Amino acid sequence: MQKSTHARILDESVWLPAVLVAAGIVFADILSKAYFFTHLKEGVTPLFQGLLDLVIHRNYGIVANAPLPQPITIFLTVTVMLLILRGIRKADQTRTYREALALSLILGGAIGNLIDRVLYDFVRDWMLLFGRSAINLADIAIVVGALWYISLKKKSHLARAESS
Repeated sequence: MQKSTHARILDESVWLPAVLVAAGIVFADILSKAYFFTHLKEGVTPLFQGLLDLVIHRNYGIVANAPLPQPITIFLTVTVMLLILRGIRKADQTRTYREALALSLILGGAIGNLIDRVLYDFVRDWMLLFGRSAINLADIAIVVGALWYISLKKKSHLARAESS
């Protein structure tokens, strides 16, 4: 028995896995922030002294805590999210599933941090790296997704260069 056209499209589409990955990141990010902001005390809680510690940090800025007015930060976040959705759409058209999944990591992280900005006017960070940089799961997803996407694009570019 042959599948309907609609079922085949869903089987071949990158959208369902991309949405599930992004939703999973958002869910894990929200739960982790709620847990640590409820259970941690103010100040640094040593985990791996100086390498990775736990901390309650309210990040009012963007990358590296750089201050920007909240409306500009939200506008930039939404703009990046729209570009990511466009990238996932292109990945769907070209069937580049790994690119779609890398982009969905970025999207999930952006949504997780956007939720904080809208609800609290800051992003809740709870991990302190090397005693300097406070981050959360959304930030990790964004960085991993960006590095993975860049790696995939670089490999794709090298493969095209070798074939021509």
